[in-house]
Amino acid sequence: MIKQSITLIFILLILIVLSFSSKKKPKQNLLWEITSPQIKEKSYLFGTIHLIEKEFFQFPDFLKEKINSSTNILFETPYPISSNIKELITLQEYENLLDYFSENEKDKILKWSLSNLKLDEKEFVMNFGKFKPFVLFQTIIQLPFLDKSVSYEQEIYKHIKLTSKNIEGLETIEEQIEVLDKLPIEIQKKQIITAIDSASQNQKILLEIQKAYKFQDLKIIHKYIVNESNFNSYNSDVFLAERNKKWLPKIISKLNSKSTFIAVGAGHLLGDEGLINLLRKQGFKLKSIYIK
Repeated sequence: MIKQSITLIFILLILIVLSFSSKKKPKQNLLWEITSPQIKEKSYLFGTIHLIEKEFFQFPDFLKEKINSSTNILFETPYPISSNIKELITLQEYENLLDYFSENEKDKILKWSLSNLKLDEKEFVMNFGKFKPFVLFQTIIQLPFLDKSVSYEQEIYKHIKLTSKNIEGLETIEEQIEVLDKLPIEIQKKQIITAIDSASQNQKILLEIQKAYKFQDLKIIHKYIVNESNFNSYNSDVFLAERNKKWLPKIISKLNSKSTFIAVGAGHLLGDEGLINLLRKQGFKLKSIYIK
C-alpha cells in the first residue's frame, strides 16, 4: 500500500499563489523572540513548513542554539506521533472514496492514478478506496517530491531527542484529523479535482512557496494564504484562528514556566488572530529575528 504522511500545512499552503521577487531581507521572519517583564528567560516562536524539498531546507547553528537554550519544545502535535493514524483516516465500513464523485470525476481520478501511480481501477480502490478524501489530495500534491523532502519537525526532534527537554504537542493527532474532517465534502472534492487539473501549476506554486520560505519572508507567505480566493474565511477560521485560540492557554502556561521553543506552521504566526498578535495582547513582547 502506498504510504503517505498526513500533514496539515500542505493543505493550507497548496492553496497559495505566491509571487516571489523581493531581494531585501524581510522585516517579518520565521523566528520570533518572546520576552516578558515577568519572565527572565527568552522563548522562541518558529514558523515551520512541515515538508520541504532538501535543496531548500535550512537548519543552521543559529537556529539550533535557540532550540538548545529552551527547556520546553512545543510542536503542533506530539512528536514522534504514536497514534494509529490509519484508523483516523479511514472511512466508515459502508463508505468508499469513489462514491463521493460523479462518473466524470471518477474517470478523471482513475486516469490520473493510472498515469501517475501506475494503478488501475482495482488497484486504486485497494489503495485509496477506504481512505478519507484528504489522503488522496495529499498524494496528488506531494507525489512529485515525496522522495526528496525533509520534515522540520522530524529534524528538530532528531536534534533534541537525546536531551532532557520536555517535548509536547499543542493538540493531539486526533484533534488535528478532526480539523480536516470539518471541511465540507464538496470542498474536499473540489480540492482533489482542482489538484489533478492543475498538477503542473501546483508544482510551480510549491517551488515558489519553498523559495519564499528559504528567504524567510513570513509576510509574503501569510499574505497569500489569507488573500488566495480558494483559502476562504471558513478555511481560515477552521485551520488557523480556532486552533490558535485553543493553543494559546497552553503556550502561555509554558512560557510562564520555562524557556520554550514553539515550532508550528508558518501560517499560524501573522494576522489579527495569529499567534504573534494573540501573545502580544497577553503582554508578551515579540521581536522578529533573521536566521543567520
